[in-house]
Amino acid sequence: MTSQMRPARLGIRALLEYQRQGETWIERTFDRYGPIFTMWNPGVGRVAMLRDADHVRQASSARERLLAPFEGGPLDLAAGPRSILALEGSQHLQVRKLLLPPLRGSALERHRALMSAAVSRSMASWPVGVPFELLPHLSDTVFDIFLGVLLGVEGDRLASWRAPFAALRARLHAPSTQVRYMMRRTGAVAAWRSFHRLRERCVRLIGAEIERRRRDPAGQGDDVLGSLMAARTPSGSELTDAALCDQMMALLLAGHETTAVGLAWTVERLLRHPEALARLTAEALAGDGEAFATAVACEALRQRPPVAFKPLGVTRHACRLGPYVIEPRTTLLVHLRSLHHDARHFPAPSAFRPERFLDTRPAPGSWLPFGLGAHLCPGKPYTMAQSGALLHTILRGGELSPPPDARDEPIERAHMVINHPGRNCLVTYRPRADLAGPLSR
Repeated sequence: MTSQMRPARLGIRALLEYQRQGETWIERTFDRYGPIFTMWNPGVGRVAMLRDADHVRQASSARERLLAPFEGGPLDLAAGPRSILALEGSQHLQVRKLLLPPLRGSALERHRALMSAAVSRSMASWPVGVPFELLPHLSDTVFDIFLGVLLGVEGDRLASWRAPFAALRARLHAPSTQVRYMMRRTGAVAAWRSFHRLRERCVRLIGAEIERRRRDPAGQGDDVLGSLMAARTPSGSELTDAALCDQMMALLLAGHETTAVGLAWTVERLLRHPEALARLTAEALAGDGEAFATAVACEALRQRPPVAFKPLGVTRHACRLGPYVIEPRTTLLVHLRSLHHDARHFPAPSAFRPERFLDTRPAPGSWLPFGLGAHLCPGKPYTMAQSGALLHTILRGGELSPPPDARDEPIERAHMVINHPGRNCLVTYRPRADLAGPLSR
């Protein structure tokens, strides 16, 4: 008979230690207590931290039976109740099925030129020959690309969209937002007028674009919004304007920051590993596919996942993960960095080896930057294609080098769950046209 174990239970002090020490505290706590421990989080309740792929697979395989939906936080509130972030079960699968076609395959190939053009415009403004923070530039570029791919917003129209969404993102990331969310059941969010005003500004922009296309069905476009407007559910009905708006809000808000931060970490990792950088540069200049660029992005997401945790759900009743008994109403969170550094699945996990993603796929449940199962991010193909396009465009256009102090950038936690490069990916850039001679500017 298999013995039963209860995970170590840590109190509110554990949360304070995590807020103070970040990722290193989580890793040390796993080393001390084993592959599962629990702690208390105000506004969420009891949380079980996981790092073992076997436990992840076990929980995921019985998701419908064992787990209730996880309340995703302020981001879900901003996206809306009909977004893919908020839906569960058959409704989630239905929306996911509609989102997949415009975010992969031939539809995605049509947007590569837009991606390359956006980063080329950004590169024209980069400082030359002096260290600068790359992450803010990538953030602006990624958002412009998102607007073009999702809503067909390009050129002079971009300016009117940037400020409202930047203001909403800033509000979502403010420390006071987490406090209000913890107190949501007291009405703290419902009465939050400034948040709702900021969200409404963004919603009105999307709503006006939907209305414009409704008036001219022939001009719906080949972007994601156009595809969703033309799509039909299994019952033959079209998505309502409110549902369309919520999907656009979810994709713009959920995908933007993690994509930009993931790209920044990819560059940071490359600049500390010159052999990988040289191989990727050769691939970019040869124009012979993006296989190594994709492998580099995958390895960077393994070593430096932009999101600290992936929620699996909330236990409906007491259940077992391996020998561990998990209490009812416990939120299961996977700590991605610990999961991704398991030497059983990734030998020499501290080494940066993109080659490990060239010929083999990670074991199920061992690599989760995009989630897994029915909740695998529908934007995964888009994100990987964008990473390849942007990395190739940057390396064809110029040379990146690390700053004089080329130590690894520290992992800096932002908004509780996002892991930023501690120096915002500090780089030095020199245009390729200048490499043979003195700096021209």
